[in-house]
Amino acid sequence: MPTQALLLPDGTIQQRLLYSFFHANVFHALCNAWCLLTLVFLFNVRSLVMAFLIAVTIPSAFITAEGVCGFSAVIYAQLGLLAFLVKRKVYWQVYIWLMIAIGLFLPHISVKVHAYCFAVGSIISFLNYPFIRYEEGDTEDNRREQ
Repeated sequence: MPTQALLLPDGTIQQRLLYSFFHANVFHALCNAWCLLTLVFLFNVRSLVMAFLIAVTIPSAFITAEGVCGFSAVIYAQLGLLAFLVKRKVYWQVYIWLMIAIGLFLPHISVKVHAYCFAVGSIISFLNYPFIRYEEGDTEDNRREQ
């Protein structure tokens, strides 16, 4: 893969904006496409753009010298944005962090990038949680009535 397609620690703006669309091989592209298709119907376009912006703002300290490619940073950011919308929040967090930890034992996986994107998405989800509950009409009075 040409180095222009990878996000390197000293990458340019073009590399930051485009690295998500390049993949190491067909299997990598298919896995990312499958994950994206399972998540894209749960979100609107605004949250997809927010996840992409999270993936673009990865600090250079988290990027390995080998470089980063693929859409998985956006996918992990989307999983983080979903973190406080699911009913079993603790189970969800443990499951995703376990998936990130498995990456420690596999070669060529950017664990720091995945962890960063999931953590930032989770923080944004946590900060937006009260507003999301309010939009859905989930108030104390409604819970007492049920």
